Amino acid sequence: MEETHPPAARSSLVKPLLAVLVLAAGVVAVWYFFLRAVEPVTQPTQAEPRDAPTPDPRLAYQTPFLNTRPDVKYVGDAACTACHRQISDSYHHHPMGRSAAVGAEVTLSPTEAGKPNTFRLDPYLLEVLTDGGKVRHRISADTPAGKLVHDMPVDVVIGSGTRGKSYLTVEHGSVWQSPVSWFTDDAKWNISPGFVLGTGGRRAIVADCLFCHVNHTDPVRSSTNLYKQAVVGPASIGCERCHGPGELHARKQADTPTGGASDDTIVNPKRLTGELQMDICRQCHLQGEQRIARRGREFSEFRPGMPLDLFMSVFVRRPDLADTSRSVGQFEQMERSTCFTKAGGAMTCTTCHDPHATPDPTNKAAFYNGKCNTCHASRGCTEQQPARQAKNDSCIACHMPRKDSTSIAHAAVTDHTISRRANQPPPRPAGSPAGNLPIVPYRKPHPHVPADEFDRDYGIALTKQMAKLPPNAADKAAAGQEAMTKLRLATTRFPADGTAWLHLAISASTFRQSAVMLDAVRKASELQPDSETILSTRFGAEMVQQEYGAALQLTDKLIALNPAAVEYRQMRATVFIVGREWAKAEEASRDAIAVNALSAEAHMLRAMALRGLNRHDESHKEKEIAFALETDPGVRKQFETWLQPGR
Repeated sequence: MEETHPPAARSSLVKPLLAVLVLAAGVVAVWYFFLRAVEPVTQPTQAEPRDAPTPDPRLAYQTPFLNTRPDVKYVGDAACTACHRQISDSYHHHPMGRSAAVGAEVTLSPTEAGKPNTFRLDPYLLEVLTDGGKVRHRISADTPAGKLVHDMPVDVVIGSGTRGKSYLTVEHGSVWQSPVSWFTDDAKWNISPGFVLGTGGRRAIVADCLFCHVNHTDPVRSSTNLYKQAVVGPASIGCERCHGPGELHARKQADTPTGGASDDTIVNPKRLTGELQMDICRQCHLQGEQRIARRGREFSEFRPGMPLDLFMSVFVRRPDLADTSRSVGQFEQMERSTCFTKAGGAMTCTTCHDPHATPDPTNKAAFYNGKCNTCHASRGCTEQQPARQAKNDSCIACHMPRKDSTSIAHAAVTDHTISRRANQPPPRPAGSPAGNLPIVPYRKPHPHVPADEFDRDYGIALTKQMAKLPPNAADKAAAGQEAMTKLRLATTRFPADGTAWLHLAISASTFRQSAVMLDAVRKASELQPDSETILSTRFGAEMVQQEYGAALQLTDKLIALNPAAVEYRQMRATVFIVGREWAKAEEASRDAIAVNALSAEAHMLRAMALRGLNRHDESHKEKEIAFALETDPGVRKQFETWLQPGR
């Protein structure tokens, strides 16, 4: 992901220190773009009727199914097994039924255990270890001060192993991803996709990340990566993610079994329209570029049988910038295909996929050939027989080949554009309905979504997308201007919407409008006083305005909210360095190192503090440690400026 920098500071010392914060993953405004998709929204008071959220779709949307209501409880897969054992057994061999593991289920497969359990990325050594059956990852680094070590017990495994697995650790209620992942296609351990080791060897995991990988999760509202319980109940995606909460159905079947007859207490996707069927799949398989929770809503509130648009707005790259080789981009690919466009709405995911089972590998080609021949049997194949035989006479081997993913290293994805000729995808559309904006709506807003609500979501999406664009991107300025226009209107229309105020602040920072940024983020923090994202963004704004006392108070609150996050302690050290309170800065930076000894930024901050205390030998040693931990030459170059005379 690309990073955006906060406005230039007025002090010659503040500027490099703000750069420290920008370079530290998840700090200041940048924290938001990497770690948080959308903040929960404080409910407005009755004195603000125009600001009231739209009615809860789970109550307002008309559907024949009774289990879409918010008061209907989830009961877990065990309640389904008694009546649906065959389907249940089959489903739990499906990748979705094996999407995660927790607790005693966290083990290494024979293949994983049989491969070399260490790999080196200088100066780092990454190891997969087991102690008494408990899996842990060790990240260590050779530095001038000796070996620094950070151990991460594996508490949650994400992934079925079809493509790979990622690993999470829980510390003081906060959830972090390990830099070690298993890649099935390569059959080896390697660095997790998009990981930057110099930031401390771990990455915060937010609830929106877990949404599609575990059955249920219970996050702390307004936190970044804190959870009351990271995984609630069975870990893997379960029956109720596609059929809705099962409390009413289980009770009815226990009292008066229907014997398979239609039942309005549970969603049967076969009874839904094609669009509503696909919305069940879209909740996880439509990644888009940005997914924005509707005002007052959360992703987890979505219920099968309802339009997904009522819970989130999805934005994709404009057509001429579309990337058809991304993981979790199946919908964007499929809807470009001739098969889909000519089907007139008759083609859905289940046209080709059985959600309860996967075909046996020895029968896979025949299984999918049968699906293709449902429409194409009379046409025959124009490919020469030897070429067909070389690919086991498989339709999908030619028309839906597996390609390297552009979004996940060491992984392959199936091309859902269904090209007519082998390896020849449909042509890219020449035009774009949104001019030079980098992202466009996935589709027109649902009729139940008011235009001003959708514009608010678009403004948030554009603001977030700017963080992915390089500084000189041609469409960055246009995205920023449009975002600010939409968010100014949104904050006028919805003055109690803390999320809109936050994004207005971040958008303003792009144009160096520091006063607008500070005013907007202060309003956001009044509405959501315990939001880590808002408080850390406000910290950046207060620092730019040289309001160091206010900034220090924010770090105190952030550390109390999430004590395992090294970034907040680095922010605290930065305030003391700006104020030239060297002893306090040295203590604060040591505190950050104690939380995560592999953070290059923490060591660099201590080097600055020690120099201020005229402890030059120690300062040089800390600088050398920072340089050893930081593998990015650009960051190292910036490190050099922090210790130059006059800073």
